[in-house]
Amino acid sequence: EVVSPGIAKDVESFEIPVRPGQSVDVPAIHLTVKSIELKKRIELRDADTADEAMTFLHNDPNGLNYTFVVKNTSDVPLSNIVIDDPAFVAQQATIDYNGWTADDILAPGETKVFTGRLDIPKDAWDFNNVATVSGQAADGSLIASQPDAAYAKFIRGTVEKKVNARFATNKDEPVRLPADRALKFSYEVVNTGSTPMVNVRVNDTVFEKGIGEKGKGE
Repeated sequence: EVVSPGIAKDVESFEIPVRPGQSVDVPAIHLTVKSIELKKRIELRDADTADEAMTFLHNDPNGLNYTFVVKNTSDVPLSNIVIDDPAFVAQQATIDYNGWTADDILAPGETKVFTGRLDIPKDAWDFNNVATVSGQAADGSLIASQPDAAYAKFIRGTVEKKVNARFATNKDEPVRLPADRALKFSYEVVNTGSTPMVNVRVNDTVFEKGIGEKGKGE
């Protein structure tokens, strides 16, 4: 927060989740008199906070798709429009300016939309990448936006199966039981993601070798 005597300006806060031992980069913050506006969206939706976060499967092959809506809210034409998003730099991902070049002019009040895609982070936990946008006036001065974010959470879980309270993952070391004793299976489901799981179901298909009978339990 920067305060200048005689100038009142609202402060927009943003959250950046940081895991233990993790380093997180934030975009460059420029202090300029005039402004340009950035609205960053994920899957076409604003998600500025954890409460508004979009939810994704941790292994979704479609990744995270972003839209950057840039509006020139100043009273001067701007060129050299640049979006600064450290997450795209870290993944060496490209923001698609849709044919827009550094020499193109964004007129006062004009809006342009750009897009980009990121792979889902490997740890698939809370993820909030913050971006800014800047442009250049005819006199060479820099005009920049406030930071804007897009928050994501991920669904991920594990399941461990036991037979008669014991693991039997190695076929050479099975659980041995008397022929007249029933098999009792238990399943331990752990939510390893960053959002609650609902409608949790466990499907288990069992094949009896040599018989081919198929059973299904939930």
